[in-house]
Amino acid sequence: MEKRKISVFIPSLAGGGAERIAIFVTDTLDKAGYDVELVYARNRGALAEHSTVKTLGVSLEAANEMVCLPQLVRYLRQRKPELVIAMIHSAKIMAGLARYFAPQTRLAISVHVNLLAPRRYRFWLRRFFGFGFERHLYRHVVGTHAVSHELEEQVIRCFGIPPQKSFMIYNPINENEYSSTIPAEHMPLFDRPVILSAGRLVPQKDHAAMIRSFAASGLAGSCRLVIFGEGPLRPKLEKQIHDLKLEAAVVMPGHVPDIRPYLDKACGYALSSRFEGLPLVLLEALRAGIPIVSYACLCGPAEILANGKLGCLIEPGDEAGFARALREMMDGHGPKPSAEEINEQLLKFSPDTIRAQYIAFVEHCLSPAARRNSFDK
Repeated sequence: MEKRKISVFIPSLAGGGAERIAIFVTDTLDKAGYDVELVYARNRGALAEHSTVKTLGVSLEAANEMVCLPQLVRYLRQRKPELVIAMIHSAKIMAGLARYFAPQTRLAISVHVNLLAPRRYRFWLRRFFGFGFERHLYRHVVGTHAVSHELEEQVIRCFGIPPQKSFMIYNPINENEYSSTIPAEHMPLFDRPVILSAGRLVPQKDHAAMIRSFAASGLAGSCRLVIFGEGPLRPKLEKQIHDLKLEAAVVMPGHVPDIRPYLDKACGYALSSRFEGLPLVLLEALRAGIPIVSYACLCGPAEILANGKLGCLIEPGDEAGFARALREMMDGHGPKPSAEEINEQLLKFSPDTIRAQYIAFVEHCLSPAARRNSFDK
């Protein structure tokens, strides 16, 4: 029996979460017996040397992901995949346009980012023109996938997707083995109890609010806030730390390839994001067995922390409440979930669970019913 052809389409090989999930999905479908290719508009990025890219990757050799339409249409006409799963906004838009020139191809879209983030943080097309263009473009999709229940609701609302076409599949937690050793230069960070945080130094993560709350918590003399990550806000955050005289208590060591060894040594984790898609680092903190304080932002923290049962959720913007929660966490007064409760939650995000759900999603998209129910005009 001939294998069914599927293409997973992404803009580039950048090392972000969605690109890594694209590789995970490609591997999953390959092992499940599909004829699958990982297609990318630009052959550049941190994942260029990944083994899956080497064996199943196809580069369109486009100058930019937003001008790859001719190359994508040529690929669809030549390779004739039954299904294209497009991830990341620019790839979804290009795939939606390409399908007009290759209508035999079924299209599914995967959504990983908060669609209703404050307007200034949105993808430029949505920021200036809303969702009307994409609602029209995706009217023929055979399925959509979102990485949290809150995000699934946004997909249905913003893109006008019928609920029967919508699937929710969490991103899988990383179960690869890792070394518990951290670099020698980072060991002095743990000469006192550490509250850990990690994320790009960008407005979305709102580390400035976290630093203000830490300063107000009164923990600076006994604890250390360690923020891993890099980004354009580093100079402003460093100035804030200096102005608050917190140089010894708040440290930003930069990016680390794996946060798990540091979580094993930390006493707590804090997340101050204004919005998210699905912050898997909270799961890593749960698995490490450390308490968590997080803003209850859209989307993801409330789902991961079981609406506050597994960690402390603070109303977004309540910096005084966040400071109180940090202090209570370090005093041992926060939520204390049992090992059974944590393991039950982690099971929802296990790679085996997620693989089975992706295969079910693909089978739905390839079914005759999905084709009949597509809402082409």
